[in-house]
Amino acid sequence: YELLTLFDDSKIATPAAGRERKEPVESEAPAGQVDMRNDPELAALAAGYKQRLYQNPQSLAKVVSVSAVREDGSLLGYRVRPGQDKEQFERLGFKTGDLVLAVNGVDLDNPANTMRLYNEMRNASEATFELQRGEERLTLSVSIQGETPQ
Repeated sequence: YELLTLFDDSKIATPAAGRERKEPVESEAPAGQVDMRNDPELAALAAGYKQRLYQNPQSLAKVVSVSAVREDGSLLGYRVRPGQDKEQFERLGFKTGDLVLAVNGVDLDNPANTMRLYNEMRNASEATFELQRGEERLTLSVSIQGETPQ
């Protein structure tokens, strides 16, 4: 079993004062697809998380809790749940209990793929998650380019 801590509380995790909370911006996409790549604020938030992933991976645990899901001894993927900031977790398009099956085409049913994914995401400009949400399979796309705080 593995625990991946993804975020900690910081200025990028806190909404700017006086700005009202926005619901995820979803563009026109076929059923089963959630495309949030056109939201610049969300892109900046995701880019900040990406930066933190490579600087301090344990800090991400405050944003998301990850647990491996196995069936008949085989790894299926990773179940995600919000950490301390459920609002940001949901803002990124996730829901409690989503099962992440693949990211950017890299299947998560093989533990050896996690290092490959880690290396590929370093230069990625977007993240596309293949999810199982209840009985529904869907694709969630988020831009991870944006102004990141230093």
